[in-house]
Amino acid sequence: AVSVADIVHALGYVKINLLGRSMGGMIAQEVVRIAPELVNRLILVGTGQRGGKGIDSVTSVTFAHMFHSLIKHKDMKRYIFYRDDAQGEQEAAKVLNRLNCREREWADQPMKISSFLKQLKAIKKWGSAKIDNLTFIQQPTLIVDGDQDDMVPTENSYQMHEKIKGSQLVIYHHAGHGSLFQYADEFAREVQLF
Repeated sequence: AVSVADIVHALGYVKINLLGRSMGGMIAQEVVRIAPELVNRLILVGTGQRGGKGIDSVTSVTFAHMFHSLIKHKDMKRYIFYRDDAQGEQEAAKVLNRLNCREREWADQPMKISSFLKQLKAIKKWGSAKIDNLTFIQQPTLIVDGDQDDMVPTENSYQMHEKIKGSQLVIYHHAGHGSLFQYADEFAREVQLF
């Protein structure tokens, strides 16, 4: 969060709209905590508050999905982001095919195993902490999730919505942790309206 604030200031911005997804949503909350004047509007997608339900189990859920993908010879994103049923298969195929169409120069760099393990450790620490009341978030806030997110359980989105005064909540039907990819057009419209 400190690095995010430093980078934003170094770029010469004094106010930003901040979107954080999954662990990025956890970082976004910390940016608001340490530099509330920096954030104009906050968008939290597929994430939860510190100490939120099931966040301390993300590591075991991730490894279970990875194992499942290895057995099925599928991209790991298939099971991490989408439901494990026929509709989830169709939605994952649409998004993963779009990703695979990227030219090599625009493709994501492979994640280093050490970075991946550090990320899981940080999420575990976030999830094991005392539950946050989120009273420090005073910015207009949009909370988005799938109705069947098992990475960061959807219940966290409902809890954040209750705790963040005046927040808006959008829950996408039959969507998991990749709800914003599955409903990309709808999500873009929601963000634009917000």
